[in-house]
Parts: sequence; C-alpha cells; structure tokens
Amino acid sequence: MQLMSLWDPNDPQLDITRLRLKYLRYLAKEIKRLGDIPVSRQLSNSSSAIRRLEEEINISERNYCKWENSVVGFVDAINDIHIRDFKESIFNVEPEFKRKLMRYIASIAVPNARKVLRLLYNDNLCIKRGEVTAVEISHARVKPWKVTWEDDERRFDAVVCAAGFENHRYSFDEAGALIPDKEVQPQGSVIDFADDLSIRNPRTNEKENIWISGSATHLKIMTSSAVFLAIPQVRLAINELKRRILCSNKDGGVDEKIAV
Repeated sequence: MQLMSLWDPNDPQLDITRLRLKYLRYLAKEIKRLGDIPVSRQLSNSSSAIRRLEEEINISERNYCKWENSVVGFVDAINDIHIRDFKESIFNVEPEFKRKLMRYIASIAVPNARKVLRLLYNDNLCIKRGEVTAVEISHARVKPWKVTWEDDERRFDAVVCAAGFENHRYSFDEAGALIPDKEVQPQGSVIDFADDLSIRNPRTNEKENIWISGSATHLKIMTSSAVFLAIPQVRLAINELKRRILCSNKDGGVDEKIAV
C-alpha cells in the first residue's frame, strides 16, 4: 500500500520511469511467489487485441497463469485496508501501471473469453480503445446514439451499458435530500460512508439509516461494481439493518425509516 501511494503528479521531483520500474518489480516478485512459471509466460504482450486474447486464453487453459486465483484475494485485501483507513492517494496510482493492473483485475472467465473471440473472428464485434467521455441521444431516425471518446465520436443504433460509464459522487442538497452528481460538490456536502457501508452525514458526522453498495462505493472500493463485492456488501447492510432494528426494539425506541 505504501508503494501504491507514491504516485503524486504534483511532486516536481517525481521520477515516473523509476516509479513504474518499482511497481513492475514488486508485481513480478509477488507473481513469482505463486509458482515456478516465469512472469513472461503468464502474460501476453501482444499489441493486437485478438492476438492477446488468443494468447491469454491459451495461457489460462495450460494453467500457466498462477496469479488468476489470487486476484479476488488481492482486491479484498486492498479494500479491507482502504475502507478503514481511507487515503484518496491510494487510488491515484501511476496511470499507465494502473491501466495494465486493472486489465487483469477486471479479467473475464475463459468460456466468456472464447465467446468474445468468436465474435471478433466473425466481425460481429470491434474493440475501441480509450475512455468514453459522453453518451448522448438525439431525435435522429438513424443511429440516434452518439458516443464520444477523448479523441473520437461515433453514432450507433443502440447502446447497451449495463453498469454506466461514469461514477457519481453522492451528496446532500440544502433540503437534506440525497442526490447523485458527477460534478464535485461543495466541500462538506459529499457523503462518506462507514465500514458497515452506512452513510455518514458530512454535516453531523453521524451515521444515517441508509446503506450503499456497488458503484456507489467507488470512492473507497476498488472494482466497486464487481458482483463478488456487491453481494457481500448487501449482506452486510442487511445484517447491520437487522442489528439496528433489534437494538431499537430492545431500547423501546421508535423505529425510523430505513433505506438500502
């Protein structure tokens, strides 16, 4: 965690090349601990998306990929530390290294990878590299959807986006209502949440009877929309909700409205 937090783009003495090398050496050392397969044989360096997918399917099916069974544990460990001792700089990893790291953290199962490969072979799927900056719809009868990247834009007949392409910050407005907004809100209004995932009111610093899960936790949780994280989050919220109701009933208190 100390190494991951060394990235500070505002530091005039930052040596990016040296920092990347530190990251890669640490990653190689950790992968080496998992088995005798050289790191170079566990990863594909092809610049072609199709070729890289072919190679990495082959690597996984030959059981050469020793890190794949450790990814979930890695994500759980970093999130467990981060949610209790939040420092925003932990997620501000050097961008190029983070891009490569997330490629493997967000990897898919081999059967799904083979389906994607077939679609690529049959020209039913193309891959566009880059970050989506806007998705808009018009009244045009043909290809009404416009998707904008940092350096390009294209039109489509339909857009399927299961998890959204941007994360929101949640805040309380002047009336006390909870609102999502991608823009940065005035300091002191953006909500924080406790390690039990209940919202902490920034004005009172007290826990509300509101719990969040999934992408709403993105400020503290790596890969926040992953199903293996969202399901335990919901279970945690349910158990905490039950505990608070039980404590309220024992104390003879009046039940409050509760939201999940």
